Amino acid sequence: MGGKRIGYTTEGVINQQDFDINWNRNLDKGGVVVGNEVVIELKIQAVAS
Repeated sequence: MGGKRIGYTTEGVINQQDFDINWNRNLDKGGVVVGNEVVIELKIQAVAS
């Protein structure tokens, strides 16, 4: 495919309550559907044309 390539990967964690998002649902056997901490992962690639 040729061309110069570059790639970046980054990851971060946010707390959903910091954004006033408090939705959740308890499971029958304990635990919750969505935790307070949400992991965001970005994988970016670019090819020069």
